[in-house]
Amino acid sequence: MEQILSLLQPNQRYTPSVKIHGEDIAELNRQATTYKDKKNWDSALSCLYRAREVALRQSEAQTVAQLLRLPLFLQQAGYFEGPNMSWYI
Repeated sequence: MEQILSLLQPNQRYTPSVKIHGEDIAELNRQATTYKDKKNWDSALSCLYRAREVALRQSEAQTVAQLLRLPLFLQQAGYFEGPNMSWYI
């Protein structure tokens, strides 16, 4: 699993540009989807980044789908080069 996750490292380090507050992981994920649908990638990524921080701090177990959500959004937002990722999508 660690090897697979290492493949999901972005070409550039992501740092949230929008400050998001909140502790409800489910709500942060819902907000991320809403922002994504509006193509507001900065806010969508910030919500997912915050959800990840909260989950790690609370030692909350996450599913594979939850773990992959931030890297997938990063890819959709252009933080990965297409040719580097296309072979396993």
